[in-house]
Amino acid sequence: MVIGKVSRMFCDFSCDMSALPSTSRIKDRNLGGGALLDLGIYSLTLSNLILDGQVGEKALQSEISSRMTVVDGVDHSVAIVVSYPSKQCLGILTASLESTTEREFCRIEGSKGVIVLSGPMAAKPTSIRIQRYNSSADEVRKFEHPGNGFYFEANSVASCILAGKLESNVMPLAETRRIAAVMDEVRKVGGVVYPQD
Repeated sequence: MVIGKVSRMFCDFSCDMSALPSTSRIKDRNLGGGALLDLGIYSLTLSNLILDGQVGEKALQSEISSRMTVVDGVDHSVAIVVSYPSKQCLGILTASLESTTEREFCRIEGSKGVIVLSGPMAAKPTSIRIQRYNSSADEVRKFEHPGNGFYFEANSVASCILAGKLESNVMPLAETRRIAAVMDEVRKVGGVVYPQD
């Protein structure tokens, strides 16, 4: 990697929704509301894609630690630490309904430098800054998004359909299940239970 051996990654996706009433979907435990499922999934998925190196059934078992703040049965904030044995590094991931993420939402630290992802939200990065420890000049790459919404996902689905594939190599069903299992474990530790459980 450009920044050497990666030791850790910090990623946050938070959006201040404290003004929303308790009846809103995002705060309704009957509808799966909460920071983890609505926001934390982005940080967790990004961490797995960057730090694990394998997806789905090929991925090694990671160790997970987590904490939540829970209000009326719904997680308002979550912190997850994922230990990736294949790379011997940590993903420190957070999400909250009570604060807003800074533009620099992800920082990947390595032995030779740092990579910082920036943008209006973790689901929509607009720049990557590479800072090498042996260089005084940062390398910045900017990119624009052609629209709003889930167009990356829609493009991936369309490409798979055109190729006659039943699932994506980037995000196969086994990886989706693995991420869901991690989120279920985080909810269990945090004491968040949905009626559907």
